[in-house]
Amino acid sequence: MERSEEPRRMTDGTPETEAVLESRGLTKVFGSETAVDDVSLSVAPGEFVALLGPSGCGKTTTLRMLAGLETPTEGRVLLDGGDVTARPANRRDVGLVFQDLVLFPHMSVGENVAYGLARAGVDRDERDSRVSDMLDLVGLGGFGERDPTSLSGGQRQRVALARSLVTEPRVLLLDEPLSSLDRSLREELQTELTRIQREVGTTFLYVTHDQESAMTMADRVAVMNEGRLVETGAPERLYREPETAFVGRFFGDAAVVEAVVAGADAVRFGGGVVPAVGVADAAPGDAVTVAVHPDDVSLATGNASLSGTVRTTAYRGGHYEHAVDLADGVTLRAWTAETRPPEAAVGVTVERVRVVRDESNRPDAVERTA
Repeated sequence: MERSEEPRRMTDGTPETEAVLESRGLTKVFGSETAVDDVSLSVAPGEFVALLGPSGCGKTTTLRMLAGLETPTEGRVLLDGGDVTARPANRRDVGLVFQDLVLFPHMSVGENVAYGLARAGVDRDERDSRVSDMLDLVGLGGFGERDPTSLSGGQRQRVALARSLVTEPRVLLLDEPLSSLDRSLREELQTELTRIQREVGTTFLYVTHDQESAMTMADRVAVMNEGRLVETGAPERLYREPETAFVGRFFGDAAVVEAVVAGADAVRFGGGVVPAVGVADAAPGDAVTVAVHPDDVSLATGNASLSGTVRTTAYRGGHYEHAVDLADGVTLRAWTAETRPPEAAVGVTVERVRVVRDESNRPDAVERTA
């Protein structure tokens, strides 16, 4: 299969091509609870977008409304520019892969993959050819006659993916399909899933609570919290340059600290002054919130702009993570190649911090994919 042309990008990084899938003001209320609150999201042809957030944030409900499995309380769903809000799931050109795979145990692997084609009336020869090609694509060539109950968890995931892709949907919606797998297998399938998406060119919207999965696979990440879309952007940008405190914590591993503006490019906290990005709109003395990434914190025994005490040290595989207490009750995390004993006094250098917004004070989602 040939990959479709990559979506062209505007100068700010957002897709120029008309959206293949779009939600506009999507809202879902269950009784007195608002599960999804005014979510607007566009996905361009050929994009791999991750919908990321903690458990209970509304991401799966959003996906179910996009799929036609839930009816929105308010808002619209568009597919290729056409309103499909009232169209049932079986009349939307979307594929679905869920954590619960629901493979048919009375059918062979090949029959499972061919199921959608058979229902669509595709003739036997074409079905066999497309199923064979799809099993080759997902790394299960020669498995067509196998019993799905005899397969490993990773192999069953590949069958479910093949079954959804073989019908050539405009969009494939995936709801945490890898979350039940062990880490090594999950990482292997993340790589395979990305390869397959690149080869077939199908638009993917992938729901996950796992930051690593979103960062590894997606072209763009849309972060949700408490039913709202908080921030959208390229993984690198969200990780290193979050606009909101929530994304700094949840996606970027950052410590979020209250600080005071000390100048045009500096803030004061923890007993010292450190370089800062994003203070242009603030005046000296203004209170701001900043995100401090562990990569930007280094520890030394000599002079440094700040001083602190190592509270805990943990080995994270490839680096050590230290919790360091500064003055004024501020605690930062630092990643280093060497261990540090607890209660050790250290000098602390912070390369830079970034001013972030408390998104609870401004509900509008930030979308900047540059």
